[in-house]
Amino acid sequence: MTSEKLAEIVGNKIALLTSCDESAIKEAELVYAERNAQLKREIDALKEKLDNLETGACCELFLPNF
Repeated sequence: MTSEKLAEIVGNKIALLTSCDESAIKEAELVYAERNAQLKREIDALKEKLDNLETGACCELFLPNF
């Protein structure tokens, strides 16, 4: 995620919070929670890819003839 996109997300959340509109606040919290969950899933997927790459590299290193 670029710093511009992060600034946009934070700016949008601040704008919604300062409007004092209860429904806007709830919507912002929902969007934030959904995006946070999505980022956690993406991080978990990347961790799994990294683990697979590390496992493959170990196999290449220790079992080069197989």
